[in-house]
Amino acid sequence: MSADLALLYGDRAAEVQAALDAIAEAYRARIVAAQRHARGFDQTDAVVIAYPDHLQRAGEAPLATLHRWLLAHVSGAVSTVHVLPFHPSTSYEGYAITDYEGVEPRFGTWDDLHRMHDDFELMFDFVLNHCWASHPWFTQFRRDEAPGRSFFITEADPHAAWLDGVYRARSSPLLHPVETAKGVRQVWTTYSEDLVDLDWREPALCVEMCRVLLDAVAHGARVIRLDAFVYIWKKAGTRCLDLPEGQALIRVFQRLLAQAGGEASAILPSITNVGQDRNVLYFGDGGARQADLIYNLPLSALLLQALYAHDTAHLEAWMRALPPAPSGCAYLNLTASHDGVGLTWLAGLLPEREIAALIAGASERGALVSLRKSTRVADERPWELNATYFHACAPGRGEDGARHVDRFLATQAVLLGLRGVPALYLTSLLAGTNDYQGVEASGDKRAINRGRFHLDAWEKRAANARSAEAQVLARLTAMLRARRESTAFHPEGAQEILRAPPGVFAFVRTSPDRRERMLCVTSFREDPVALEANAFPGFALPRSLSPYAALWIAG
Repeated sequence: MSADLALLYGDRAAEVQAALDAIAEAYRARIVAAQRHARGFDQTDAVVIAYPDHLQRAGEAPLATLHRWLLAHVSGAVSTVHVLPFHPSTSYEGYAITDYEGVEPRFGTWDDLHRMHDDFELMFDFVLNHCWASHPWFTQFRRDEAPGRSFFITEADPHAAWLDGVYRARSSPLLHPVETAKGVRQVWTTYSEDLVDLDWREPALCVEMCRVLLDAVAHGARVIRLDAFVYIWKKAGTRCLDLPEGQALIRVFQRLLAQAGGEASAILPSITNVGQDRNVLYFGDGGARQADLIYNLPLSALLLQALYAHDTAHLEAWMRALPPAPSGCAYLNLTASHDGVGLTWLAGLLPEREIAALIAGASERGALVSLRKSTRVADERPWELNATYFHACAPGRGEDGARHVDRFLATQAVLLGLRGVPALYLTSLLAGTNDYQGVEASGDKRAINRGRFHLDAWEKRAANARSAEAQVLARLTAMLRARRESTAFHPEGAQEILRAPPGVFAFVRTSPDRRERMLCVTSFREDPVALEANAFPGFALPRSLSPYAALWIAG
């Protein structure tokens, strides 16, 4: 029995261990078969993040449409597809799950995902903080029936002073009253009234959710993203954010995966709303590894700041300070996802005036700004920029309107070159622009970056070689394929941030065996930049960089 189970479940730890042993044995054969091609991360790895119905075509299951598009356009360029929640769900973009082990019929079937797994590695979300208020477990809770009666968190005193200190990323109430067989009970709802928090303090819930985890891996998930992970453990008198018990749970997951033959599976906790100094601790200390991948959280906002200010100083400072990931682990670098561009982890990295300038620059280019409510009283601090990343990279006042694609690709060249594993949101590959109609229809600012694409219409636009759609896809996939060919881009290769002319970001990547080196130079300037012949010794340089040019030079 592990010390972590003892910490979590006390005198019931042996009971939980026995149940987990049985689950691991039951799933072992399927998981070993699903991971027959398993390997570690290298320079060939890149992730595409997509909704199951991101691409739509009449008469075809969206998962099949997505698979066909990926084969046609990014085969040999990316390795992994992060399919956002595809389970039966009632709302909240798939995160309001009603069946953890099914596939929403309007998206397709498990067979569609298995066929995708024949050509790509897969990443799935493990939605472990909450379920939908109409989930069978919550119906059991309301009726006081097993097992759901003990699967949810209630508070006897909804006015307890300590609840004011609970960290929130939403403006909805933390607690909601629910009619039950035992009368009205106040249940925890971190995200919304419809998303009811699960009680991981209950051993039976832990066992059931661990079975859900192994089922996902048995269906081919190479990477498991732990959604809303920092909120899953609640303890009176704390902020209920990123508690030690949650970290112990990750270690339980890691041991369970290894026991079930899933050693090659990688865990990616969604560690948001905490500083990156906390985030990197999930790599573990002295062998107590928890996460295999963690997000490089500030990167997205720092790249936009560099683009708007034509100044890379803050980006350089951040990348110099970022410690390398331990062997076998990697940063997941991304500029865009199904969420917005986070601002909360810029504290201490950008002065307040620079954060204000970043927000103003994004707003000028059509972005919306979400505010954060951390207690029962909104503090009105900006929490997130909402826009597609391509739209956010548009030229502003006084900048060359013809350089939109170049500006966007400058940010993506840095993303693809940095140490770690790059991840690209499908909307970025499609050169997607802001979906204001989606915002109006849903009332959710995040909908601006969650538009779906009718494939026939997109392909018609992309058939024009001069279109943004055609240029972005061609140039991004060319960079991705070039990246795969050089071991200098291996996630465990060295990275040195160089001194460069103002507004230019330069670094050298070196392969783990030190046989290959690659100079990555990107201009965030609106004007040409002269380069001295010996600016970067050992590399053959051009005399100047064009505005927003991105070069990879072997040396």
